[in-house]
Amino acid sequence: MKIYLDTCCLCRLFDDHSQLRIFAESEAIVRVLDRIGKRELEWVSSGVLEYEIRKTRDEDLKNNLLWLLRFSQERVSMDENIQNLGKELQNLGFSGLDSLHMACAQIAHCSVFLTTDDRLLRKAENSREATSLLSISLKNPLYWWLEVFEQ
Repeated sequence: MKIYLDTCCLCRLFDDHSQLRIFAESEAIVRVLDRIGKRELEWVSSGVLEYEIRKTRDEDLKNNLLWLLRFSQERVSMDENIQNLGKELQNLGFSGLDSLHMACAQIAHCSVFLTTDDRLLRKAENSREATSLLSISLKNPLYWWLEVFEQ
């Protein structure tokens, strides 16, 4: 199963874990990364993800995130198909980077796009147009983990 983790997902690992939600989401992401390491899941990253990470001002966080990217098994590079789908999604009201992340996941034939961004998840859930454009599902990593692996 191919999965796409956005920047919010990866950053969650380095957030303050004193809040239960952040701790639980982080634990789910660690479990996902463990399955990736065992080759039970395939992590697709992208040039868009790397670009967003490189814009991170916190040097320690940036270095940690770039180190994590080494474990992705596939990297999608920007091309005309991604740009066109990204523009369509942006026209539906998604941010530029979110649109490109979703386009990368779609073009790479991922099953799921994992994010901890509630705003993005709500927008995608409430957009029939986005649902018709995308065959991927957008999920919070904790809820996806529970749904897929803890049935």
